Amino acid sequence: MNFRQEIEDCLEQIRVLNDKFRQAGDSETIPATFFSDSEEILNRLKSGLNRLKTEQAKSLPATQPAFFGDKIVRKIYSDFGQSITLNHRFMFLRDIFGGDARAMDGAVQKINDFNSVKETLDYLDSQFPISWESEAGRAFMELLNQRFT
Repeated sequence: MNFRQEIEDCLEQIRVLNDKFRQAGDSETIPATFFSDSEEILNRLKSGLNRLKTEQAKSLPATQPAFFGDKIVRKIYSDFGQSITLNHRFMFLRDIFGGDARAMDGAVQKINDFNSVKETLDYLDSQFPISWESEAGRAFMELLNQRFT
C-alpha cells in the first residue's frame, strides 16, 4: 500500500470510529459490540500509523545530531550493539532473528556500517521478516532512530 492509500485508510478508520461514537452518544444504551468493534478499529488505525511511521523513517535522510548531548550519546554508542539492553537483546533475538545469534550479530555489525535509517531498513527488510508493528519491531526502530538522528 502506498503512502497516500495508507493515509486514506487511516482517515476512513477515523470516520468509522467517529460514526460509532456518535451513534453510541445518540442512543440510550451502548450496544454490546461497541467496545470490541471500537478496539478493533483502533488497532487497525494504530497498525496503519506504524506503517506510515516506518515508511516515513525510510524516506528521511541521515541527519547530524542537533545538540551536543546527542553527539555524546551517538559517540558512546557508535557500535549499535552497545545500545541494545540485555532485555532487548533477548527480545530481538527471539522475535526478529528467530533465535539465530549469528544472524543478529551479523546484522548489528552491518548496521554499524550504514549511514541512514533508510539504508538500514532496506537491508533489514531484505534479510529478515521483521514486523515493524510488533513490540520488538517498534523497539528496534526506536534504537535505529536514536542511532541515526
